[in-house]
Amino acid sequence: MTRVTGHRRLRIAREIKAEFDDAADWMEDVMDVKLRAGRREDAETCGRICFEAFSTIARGHTFPSDVPAREVGVGLVSMMLEHPHIYSVVAEVDGKVVGSNFLDERSCIAAVGPITVDPMDERNLNLLRTLVVR
Repeated sequence: MTRVTGHRRLRIAREIKAEFDDAADWMEDVMDVKLRAGRREDAETCGRICFEAFSTIARGHTFPSDVPAREVGVGLVSMMLEHPHIYSVVAEVDGKVVGSNFLDERSCIAAVGPITVDPMDERNLNLLRTLVVR
């Protein structure tokens, strides 16, 4: 059996506390997020976020973006928001649109996405969790 010294116990206790603090912070952020159905007027903002999110990931991995221009993102999101068999969810924090998700129900096999959150928002990981979990 390994003996745990006082310093190691303190370090482990701090790590556990940090995990609980992170979970508490996530729950606080989740409570601030309002989810609602997407509307046509969300196309510009959600399209910009879609473009920026895909571009940020692509740059980070040095490959071309699936959404190569802002206009492409806006066009994609506009089409999805207007389609009667695609369900949309928009995330807002303090009245500002910060992300979206879509569920394509045009066939017997549903498709999810694109799911995007504003890469400039420091809460983006928590927003992503909220859009997926809720």
